[in-house]
Amino acid sequence: MKTRNLGHSVLAALLASLALGFVGSRPVSALGPAVSQPRADFDARLPALAEDRGGFSLRSPKASQFARSSEVETRIPGLRLRWDGLSGSPSWVTAKPGEVLAMPFPGEPEAAAKTFLRDQAPLFGLSQEEVAGLQATAVVPSGNAGWHVHFRQTVSGIEVFGAHVVVNLRSDGAVLSAGSRLFGDLLPPGGAALDPAGAVRLALDDVYPGAAFSGEPLGDEKGLQRKVEFSGPGLGFPPRARLVVFPEAVGGRLAWEIEVAERTRYTSYRVLIDALDG
Repeated sequence: MKTRNLGHSVLAALLASLALGFVGSRPVSALGPAVSQPRADFDARLPALAEDRGGFSLRSPKASQFARSSEVETRIPGLRLRWDGLSGSPSWVTAKPGEVLAMPFPGEPEAAAKTFLRDQAPLFGLSQEEVAGLQATAVVPSGNAGWHVHFRQTVSGIEVFGAHVVVNLRSDGAVLSAGSRLFGDLLPPGGAALDPAGAVRLALDDVYPGAAFSGEPLGDEKGLQRKVEFSGPGLGFPPRARLVVFPEAVGGRLAWEIEVAERTRYTSYRVLIDALDG
C-alpha cells in the first residue's frame, strides 16, 4: 500500500467531504492566523496526481450488477443509471417521470427503503447479509410529501468509511430514485493491533509535527468502533479516534479514523491509519 515517507501508513488525510470517486478536504475555518500550512489531499487508493484521476475507477460493477440492471431496464423503460467510480455501485438510479423503481409500500419509510435495497441487492453489489448491515441514519421529509431515507454501511457493526445510500420515496412508499456508494465483498474485520493513542500520535506526526500529545483518554472506549477522545491541550479540540473499515479495490482493511485540529482551527484533518501495521 502507499505510504507517506514517515515510517507509517497514512490511508487518507484531510477529509471533510466525499466527492464522486475522490476523498479529500480543505481548511474548515479561519479563526486566526494559520499555525500550519494546509496539507495536500491524499488518498492511497487514488492516483497521486490530480490530473490522473479523471475517469479513474477503483471498482467496476460486477457481471451480476450489469445483469440486474438489464432486468430492471426491461421492466422500467427509460431507466437512468450511473455507476460510482469508487465503489462500483449505482451512484444514481431513477425512473423516468411518472414511473417508479418499486411500487407503493404500506409500512414506514425506513422499512420501504430497506425492502427496496433487499430486493435490489444484486444491483448494488451486495449480499443479503451486507444489506442487513445497512443502518438507517436519517429519515428526512421531502418537499413533495415524500421521504429521503439515509443509510450508512457497516460490517460486523463497524462503519465502512465513506459508504452510504439514500433512497427517495413518494408519500405512499413507492421508490422514485436512489444514490449510493456501497462496497460489496468486505470481510468482517479482525482486531486492531495498534491502539487508538498510538494512531493519534501517528496522525499528529503527519499533519502537525511536534504537537504535544499525552495520550490521556477523556473516557472509556465506546462500542465496537472503540470511539474515544483524548486530552489535547494546545489543539483545537480533543483528538478523536474510532475504528472504521477502509474499502479498497479488493476487500478492505481495519483503520483508525483520527480527527485533529490546530489551536486556531484554521486547519483540521481526518486521517486514516492502518489499525494492523500502523
